[in-house]
Amino acid sequence: MDRDDFVHKRSLGQCFLRDKRALALIANYLRKRVDEGASIIEIGPGQGVLTRILLELSPKRLVLVERDSRLIGPLRKQFSLPNVEVIEADFRCLDMDLEGFYLVGNIPYYITGDVLEIMLLNPGVKAGFFMFQRELFDKLTSLPGSKKYSYLSVVLQVFFDIEKALSLPARAFYPVPKVSSIFAGLLPIKNLIDVDKQKRQRFLSIVRQAFVNRRKKLKKNLSPELLSYFPDNWLDRRAQEFSPQSWLEILLTEG
Repeated sequence: MDRDDFVHKRSLGQCFLRDKRALALIANYLRKRVDEGASIIEIGPGQGVLTRILLELSPKRLVLVERDSRLIGPLRKQFSLPNVEVIEADFRCLDMDLEGFYLVGNIPYYITGDVLEIMLLNPGVKAGFFMFQRELFDKLTSLPGSKKYSYLSVVLQVFFDIEKALSLPARAFYPVPKVSSIFAGLLPIKNLIDVDKQKRQRFLSIVRQAFVNRRKKLKKNLSPELLSYFPDNWLDRRAQEFSPQSWLEILLTEG
């Protein structure tokens, strides 16, 4: 399939990386962050541009999860290798154990939150490396006092070191989007790796509910059951006033 003749589906948010210099920088960054002989899942490989970089890392297993049925045949033909598996699926619905995998992807904006939550709820994931729209990356890394500070800002910063690898202009992609992008690594904070899925799920639910109505104080925004997780000096304040470190204390002290 000729890359320039491919008809992109707007409904899938397809936007493929084309810039060779950017690809070289991403390759160099991943070589420093991904173990040799690793297991990797690429979310939305598209036409395989980033896939070729991942193969340079000599992975033991490389799973390509692609939703667009038109791309499955070309991907299987292009990457017909013993260590490569191509799966036609929406990653969000994938029934697969993610233990020990690195997650990599130039993922569409509209599924980013879902993908990040999946990673948050799977403590066995080694790390994640994703392309973000700059605006979203700014939200994920924002701090209290910023209007961008949100539920995802808190939970991601609690569980991961968010490492900006490089900035990419809109012209690095085809079709050219309206925004620039950031390629970044999400590296699990080691002393929280053992926090199990159930406790993570409960913590995410508490933080999400606390941010539902940003203008309301916690005592007006949460049920009595959820309020029981908070010290009294939190109740007359709003969720966005507390730092990720403060939220971490809630995670570590709740039963």
